[in-house]
Amino acid sequence: MRNRHFLPALVLQVFATGAALPSRGQTPAPSSTSSVPGPIFAKGQPAPTANFTGQAWVQGLVDKEDKYSCGAGSVQFAPGARSHWHRHPAGQILLIVEGTAYYQEKGQARRVLYKGDVIKAPAGVEHWHGAAPTTTMTHVAINPDITAVPVVWGRAVTQAEYLGKP
Repeated sequence: MRNRHFLPALVLQVFATGAALPSRGQTPAPSSTSSVPGPIFAKGQPAPTANFTGQAWVQGLVDKEDKYSCGAGSVQFAPGARSHWHRHPAGQILLIVEGTAYYQEKGQARRVLYKGDVIKAPAGVEHWHGAAPTTTMTHVAINPDITAVPVVWGRAVTQAEYLGKP
């Protein structure tokens, strides 16, 4: 694994780790840990407290050095942890792979998501996401168009917003 400096502005435009998901037609290499229960991806580096409430960790999976036109990373959230309000000029795709998630777009009701749910955050739409109060949550974040600014951060999510109260 290559040593990387973590930049808060790129928290969801994460860095490469040398690991890659197999594409169609490729067979993944056998793994001695593939049948062991637990997280799919390594925990990664702590997410910056300037952009998250509670504990979260980011593990890079794909970045511009991999010569794909997207960035991808796994983000693990402790119970109650969440991102601040933010937007992605090119949009974002979230794949919930573990736990119970909260997701909210500005002006919309907070949504509860579960393992297997997919969110397609539209380009430029302010939103936040994180774990429910009593469970951990992991999602894979995919950011298309790595030539665009990956994320524009806003203010912290209030406790009332987090709890879905108007």
